Amino acid sequence: MKAKELANLLRQAAASCQSPKADEGPELAALIDVLERNEQRPVSDLVRVLQKSWPPPKAQKPKTPTIAADPSAFVKRLDAARDNPAEFQSLLAELLKSKALKAGDVAAIANRFRGSSKKYKTRMMAVEDVKKTWLEDRRDAEKIKKIKEVF
Repeated sequence: MKAKELANLLRQAAASCQSPKADEGPELAALIDVLERNEQRPVSDLVRVLQKSWPPPKAQKPKTPTIAADPSAFVKRLDAARDNPAEFQSLLAELLKSKALKAGDVAAIANRFRGSSKKYKTRMMAVEDVKKTWLEDRRDAEKIKKIKEVF
């Protein structure tokens, strides 16, 4: 099929439309003009030119599954690790690096652990507050232990 034949087909299709949209008229006319200027070229050449000029569609990234909005399971793990600094630090690292946890999930875990309802801008801020609360709890436990030794 030659470009001129395609232009004629498009012209006939446009004429047979009962009410074309206002923005389609000029675009269709411009396409017909381009096809008429290249009337001796096969349509396959025009298709190749179009394919080379347009970028290929981007592949969609697979979505990572998110953990349910209930952070109680992770908070239980943090509570269980309060007395073990190495385990607690590894849980904090997991909170920071986990791709399954979104920033909102980490904020919910931090709020549940701290017993507050603070809003966090970043995952790092939420984890720092968890760590700060844990250090305060450890300091308070040490003070209580020393007081009990006195009495």
